[in-house]
Amino acid sequence: MEHEQFDEALMQCIHTLRAGSDMDHAIQNLLEIIAEFHDADRAYIFEFAEDEIHMDNTYEYCKAGITPEKDMLQNLEISTIDRWLVLFEEQGEVYLNSRDGELDENSEEYRLLKMQGVESLMVAPLYSETKLIGFIGVDNPAPDYMRNFSMLETISYFMSVLR
Repeated sequence: MEHEQFDEALMQCIHTLRAGSDMDHAIQNLLEIIAEFHDADRAYIFEFAEDEIHMDNTYEYCKAGITPEKDMLQNLEISTIDRWLVLFEEQGEVYLNSRDGELDENSEEYRLLKMQGVESLMVAPLYSETKLIGFIGVDNPAPDYMRNFSMLETISYFMSVLR
């Protein structure tokens, strides 16, 4: 990955967030930039409900030919991603190279990812001050971009500052 491509995409993201008077529209544009940067099938944001038991897919961008999943990903139990919560705490992000082989095929996490056609993903936590309030991620990023969390981490930080 070229450093110049990263800088250009990051500047587009920051400009989109700063210039957007309609935050929903700005976030949709932001997710498109992130998905294109990672050559990913989807980019999305999940937010935790006030009950701290459920989460919702609140924003989603899908590249052409990819079926939107946002409507199916509402009111999910946060416990589905307990493994991710530990990884957010330990290393700051979650990286899944291959659903098959890395996850228990009997887990809800595996079932949910398989249902969506997700083989690999990268997600970074979203915070409001010090409280975890959700995450931002991409599904099936191009192999060249796997494990490069610079974009997601930076955008996660900017989004927490804007809240």
